[in-house]
Amino acid sequence: MSFSLASSGAIIAKSGRFSNSAAQTSGALLQQFSDEAEAFINLYTRYNWVSNAATINAQTSGALQEAVSCLAGIKIIAYDMSGYTTRAEAESIINVLNYQAFRVLDLLKEDVHRKFAIDVRTGAS
Repeated sequence: MSFSLASSGAIIAKSGRFSNSAAQTSGALLQQFSDEAEAFINLYTRYNWVSNAATINAQTSGALQEAVSCLAGIKIIAYDMSGYTTRAEAESIINVLNYQAFRVLDLLKEDVHRKFAIDVRTGAS
């Protein structure tokens, strides 16, 4: 399931340059944070995007990458905030990432937007 909707590079980029370097380079942590974000998105939208990744149209796959990388990036930041100038700086980044993720997810949990997201050539729904 790992990295089905977003790359590890996108997740690291979202966490910012002051995030914990050990978390950024740990394949196990990145995989865990990716899996957790993907599972949450499936649950929140009531659709299994991971299993149906091949049916997602190109425009929507970018939006899903945005949501997954933001949620997983939040987990990297929360893992260790000591690298940021202040805790408030880290929390501000978390707030922005949370907003960006839920801007996408709130659309995709509605049937009309989910149907748009699925590639009609495959017949999947």
